[in-house]
Amino acid sequence: MTLEMTDFSENKVIDVFFRGQSYSAPTTVYLALFVSATSDGGGGIEVTGGSYSRRSITLATPTSGETHNTNTITFASLPAVTVTHAAIYSATSGGTMLWHGALPSSKTVPAGQSFVVNPEDLVLGFTTTSSATVYLRN
Repeated sequence: MTLEMTDFSENKVIDVFFRGQSYSAPTTVYLALFVSATSDGGGGIEVTGGSYSRRSITLATPTSGETHNTNTITFASLPAVTVTHAAIYSATSGGTMLWHGALPSSKTVPAGQSFVVNPEDLVLGFTTTSSATVYLRN
């Protein structure tokens, strides 16, 4: 699954690189699962019930503007749910949505089963199709 930055993260990039403002990044980030579309503004309905909780992510050193998870991320003992989207947050609950996006296809998980993200299956990056935009306004 490939995720994109939220408005919050896009604004922080501009603040840090072009406005000289500091930002204390979270030391750990967490993957969250959703049953509805997420948005750049942080919307969506997160999975609840069963043993669901956000899971920590370990990310590889970025290369060519991209990084991926190096750990297996397991959401065990979920309620019966169809997962459609995912997001990365700054905290295990509450916090700020940093990146988000749709799964390549929705995944139906029966009650008591797990949703697993294998190493390298979660990708964050800047690609040619979602590159940063620079333009001048007249």
